[in-house]
Amino acid sequence: MGPAEGSDVAVGRVAHAGAGGVVSRPDLTRRLGASARVTVISAPPGSGKSVLLRSWIGEAALNDSTGWVSVGRDDRDPQRFWLSVLGALRQTSGGSRLVRELTAAPTWTGGRWWSGC
Repeated sequence: MGPAEGSDVAVGRVAHAGAGGVVSRPDLTRRLGASARVTVISAPPGSGKSVLLRSWIGEAALNDSTGWVSVGRDDRDPQRFWLSVLGALRQTSGGSRLVRELTAAPTWTGGRWWSGC
């Protein structure tokens, strides 16, 4: 979604504060509900991406089927990232049955597996 594309301001609508002071973005949440299996949301820090997603997840009653992984700017460990993703998926209703628990591999070197030879 581009900055003007689908935004409440771009279509001439006024955004209204909802519960807890969160601004309601009905056009954006509608687009999220109609999106494909994977959606990329890109915007500057502090623009409300996380609030938008959490609001949409709550409104759409998707809490039991949503995994959430927070990644910091300095998080560069791919193994830790993927273990976090799998852990978040295991917390979902469907993933709890489908995703088994994994632990870190001591021989992981950021993209290569070493045989130890």
